[in-house]
Amino acid sequence: MKRSILGSTVVQGLVAISIFAAFRLASRTMTEDAFSYFALGKRIFGMLNLPLMLGLGLSLPRSLPRGISEDRRGIYVMNLVLGAVLLLAASHLLVFGLITGFPNEFSTKLLGGAAGARVTVSSIFAIAGLGAHGFSVGISRGLLNFKVVNYLKFMNLAVFPIILILVKWGQPSEIFLWTGCCQLLNSTFIIVVLIK
Repeated sequence: MKRSILGSTVVQGLVAISIFAAFRLASRTMTEDAFSYFALGKRIFGMLNLPLMLGLGLSLPRSLPRGISEDRRGIYVMNLVLGAVLLLAASHLLVFGLITGFPNEFSTKLLGGAAGARVTVSSIFAIAGLGAHGFSVGISRGLLNFKVVNYLKFMNLAVFPIILILVKWGQPSEIFLWTGCCQLLNSTFIIVVLIK
């Protein structure tokens, strides 16, 4: 138990340092307009994950059963996961529909003027990636698999953003697009392995 608490604390510290480093690196490699879009996009995309903002990530670990017999537990977990996936999918489809239906309004009102089809696509992947990350962390916490939680946080929130800022030098749309893709694939793989 002490080891998992220490590991979680270390990973949280590394994530906090990497977020600071990512913003510092982005501010040095991007134009002023690109950095504004990057900084604002990071906040907006998190807020547009409505179920996670409303507590899905906290309720998942608390809803997973501890005292249910092993034969009934698998069915209960599958039903819980399916319900959470449907809730996430429905809210994401609504948000994605609004983004694709009103791309100019989305870009100018929420992202401060960054426009274009690339912004729309990268926004969708960034939101989906964060949603998948929050969902997989919630399930992993509920199953008391803290090594997986730490792995997801470290890779999705620390490693991928830093690497992609270095690779996609000064291009926030590309950074959001590929960070979202990496988070989505990584989190989906972990959930498939955990639920199997």
